[in-house]
Amino acid sequence: MKNRLKEALIYYKENTKYYSNINVDDITKNKIITKKIYKENSYPKSDNMSVRKNTSKYVFSTSGTTNNPQYVIRNIEDINYQVNDYIGLNINEDDVILNLFWGGIWGVYTTNNLVLSKTKATIIPYGGNNMKDLSQIDKVIKDLNVNVLLGVPSTIVHIAKYYENKKNIPNITKVFCLGEKMDSITYNYIKYVFPDCNIKTKYGCMESAGIGYQCSNLNCNKYHIYENRYVEIIDRKTNNLCNYNEVGKIIVTTLDERLVPLVRYDTGDIGYIKKINCECGIKEVLTIISKEDDEFIVASVHLSKTGIKRIIVDNTSGYISHQIVVDKYNNMDRITIYVDCTKLDIDDIIKEIYIENPDLYDIVSEHKINDIIIESINDNNYNKMNGKFNEFIDRR
Repeated sequence: MKNRLKEALIYYKENTKYYSNINVDDITKNKIITKKIYKENSYPKSDNMSVRKNTSKYVFSTSGTTNNPQYVIRNIEDINYQVNDYIGLNINEDDVILNLFWGGIWGVYTTNNLVLSKTKATIIPYGGNNMKDLSQIDKVIKDLNVNVLLGVPSTIVHIAKYYENKKNIPNITKVFCLGEKMDSITYNYIKYVFPDCNIKTKYGCMESAGIGYQCSNLNCNKYHIYENRYVEIIDRKTNNLCNYNEVGKIIVTTLDERLVPLVRYDTGDIGYIKKINCECGIKEVLTIISKEDDEFIVASVHLSKTGIKRIIVDNTSGYISHQIVVDKYNNMDRITIYVDCTKLDIDDIIKEIYIENPDLYDIVSEHKINDIIIESINDNNYNKMNGKFNEFIDRR
């Protein structure tokens, strides 16, 4: 790994403007790349991080649901290695796949269609943007003998709920998810409805593409690290390297000759690496715990904690504090907001949250998540607020 890491750093140093002065002998001496740095030095603002300018490329968007879209470019070579995402599922010519990732400028829908063509499977690029009439999806699944579902976990749960109490349940044998954390509640519910299915996810971000995959032995939030990705876990306060089993920020460096290489990119995620003896032969596993930054994800929609706080403060009198709690209810995500104040307008708060996050309104309307709950804190229900100064709790 050390030789491959140094070779990659030398290549980036010689072929990009941004990395022209990096230290190739000790990666820890290079500064960490934040989302802001990436945005300022990559397409469309700059070509500083690009290995080459003139090449065929795809342009995708990330974080669009926070009204601050960031564009990411990919070349075909960068997409090709994603076929390894499906190692744990053994996708092959006998499979019929329904791609239910969201279409549009979000990259996973397009890249999955491209990559799956290498498996010789039958691909149905349906898209998961409109899930109000599940009878149409049911017809496609049964008419075409679909046995593989691809989508964000909340979409798969939505479909599972449709079939839960029906007699004629399709034979779904494989499920592939990304875009949201696969918690054990969601995993077990999907297995309950489709008992014969094998469920796998992958870990990555738009800027780096895939970082971790699951072999046949891993599930939920545990991943092996791709050979062309180098991961560091660093302390959240000191930025010093963590030891095995120590929790910290997940920092990724790409090791392939991609169009926009990354050296020490901050994923915004928290996790740890543990030594194991996996039956597949890999000796490490990366466990993802949570996100660190201002964003949190509910059913693949990225929401801003500070943005919601601003809306709460603007629509209350005598504001003291608040707490956002995200948990599971009826196998779906739920957002509950407790507000300590003298007076608040619940309807206006919900209305403004939906205006700033239209995708959130869509998934609530389509019953992919539970309705948002807002409660005023008083003497009778103050104990519901789990720590007055902790503004965000994720119990999923």
